[in-house]
Amino acid sequence: MKLSDARNDAVENYLIERYGLLLSGCSLWKAIGFLSSSAFRKAASRGALPVKTFRIEGRKGLFAYTSDVATWISGVGGSTGQIEEMKDVAAEAIPKHKITDTQP
Repeated sequence: MKLSDARNDAVENYLIERYGLLLSGCSLWKAIGFLSSSAFRKAASRGALPVKTFRIEGRKGLFAYTSDVATWISGVGGSTGQIEEMKDVAAEAIPKHKITDTQP
């Protein structure tokens, strides 16, 4: 077993023990690194989430398989391309604030 496989298994086992086979709501957006639900919703509306999400009939919000989230988490530090992808997602999701000088 490769180190990356072992890391993925450890992350997946932790998430499954803590949250179950599906992630949703606060658990989901925090697990994939969003600072707020509004940032998560904005990224979702742009199609910029790093994991596949889906809806369940009769339930509110988006869901993701825990195994998909674990695979993404395990791979984030794996390559420069994945890190850049994460930065791009964060940049799209976090609103830009204009800072102005308020001193006279």
